Amino acid sequence: MSSSDDGTIMMWNHSDFDETTIKLKRDFAVRERQGHLLIAASDQNDSFRIVRDSVRDIVYTSVQQKSRIRCCGISPDTSLFAFGCDDGLAQLLRLSPDLDVMAEFQLNLQQESIRWCRFSSTKNYVAFCSADSTVVVSRAFNARQRACAVDG
Repeated sequence: MSSSDDGTIMMWNHSDFDETTIKLKRDFAVRERQGHLLIAASDQNDSFRIVRDSVRDIVYTSVQQKSRIRCCGISPDTSLFAFGCDDGLAQLLRLSPDLDVMAEFQLNLQQESIRWCRFSSTKNYVAFCSADSTVVVSRAFNARQRACAVDG
């Protein structure tokens, strides 16, 4: 793994390297799951990606976002993922044990650029912090309702 001055992070596997390698940016999160690394990161096209072990093992790719992805988070048990963007948009994803997307939810937090997101240790809540120091705490997915609620 290497990083450059522009914030690009590269995962290198010399036996598979070619010009089509995905470039992940500096806004990323990493957790281990069943002996594999899961990486949540934005790529050079401002899409959110979840990859396993190497950039060739892509688990999920979002649509291209309208603004830059500024933060990524993974819950302690690696079932929930989140990212936040410059335009105040946040997205939550729930993955199955087989890493299939079970649910997605978008929050338009209508605040300045979201710079930080973290899940609680129980994964019941996710917190987002914006550039103006506003903190929004949201209940993570309700398994029955497949919904997300912002605590006010």
